[in-house]
Amino acid sequence: MQNQLIFLISILISAVAVMADMEFTAPKAGKTFTASGGKVSVEIKWDDDGSDLNFKDIEKYIVSLCTGPNDDIECTTIEQVTDSTKKSYTASIDASEFPNGYYYFQMYNTYDSGTSILYTDRFQLKGMDGGSKTFGSTMSLSVALTATGDAPAAATQGGDTSVDSRSFSISYTKQTGKTRYAPMQTQPGSTITHKSMTRRFATSSYSAYSTYKKSPNVMTTLTPGWDYTPASKPNYATVAPYPNTAYPASEIITATASLTSAAKKRRWLD
Repeated sequence: MQNQLIFLISILISAVAVMADMEFTAPKAGKTFTASGGKVSVEIKWDDDGSDLNFKDIEKYIVSLCTGPNDDIECTTIEQVTDSTKKSYTASIDASEFPNGYYYFQMYNTYDSGTSILYTDRFQLKGMDGGSKTFGSTMSLSVALTATGDAPAAATQGGDTSVDSRSFSISYTKQTGKTRYAPMQTQPGSTITHKSMTRRFATSSYSAYSTYKKSPNVMTTLTPGWDYTPASKPNYATVAPYPNTAYPASEIITATASLTSAAKKRRWLD
């Protein structure tokens, strides 16, 4: 077994966490798997997450068993797979090589144009006989194996960054994928021709999530740059002079208010 800690850190530092290619559906968070006959099998399942990267274009992927908190990941390679047509993989783990604890899988995917790193939810392994030297951990392994919570975030590197300009002409609500495209604010005209307000886009319904979703439907929205150059000019108007209608305090105007007896009485009655 080869520890990949240094390799993972170098990749994660240079990667940009934007979008992935898979959305894992198994193993479920917190599920327990118990070894039997010296082995324990854990099935990994995933779906296409609708992002720009398609898992069907994967040239190969490396499955690693990981443990530890998100800022100190410890991984050991399980297998390198070249068949990317399936949406599942069953990892066979030797119980004698790993101790009991919480784990998660790492999928390191290689494409022609880049790479992606993804992590499953954390699960628990029991009935394991492995010792404490399986991982070359810089922290106490007992601490690493008890780490729970969300798995590390996905990351990608490379890939095609070009944008098809036709994407901006599709209504936002009709778009799919992790990246959406919004239209640009056009240059306002010099005259107003409309006499009444009209809706540019049809209304659309929405449904709110009642439970936490692991990954967002949309990761980013792109808007094209201006296709015009706004012109601005300084204000050449002459500065207005200071007011010259001031008067000295000695000329303050005062007036004494007076009310007739009838008016005073009416004020109280009102």
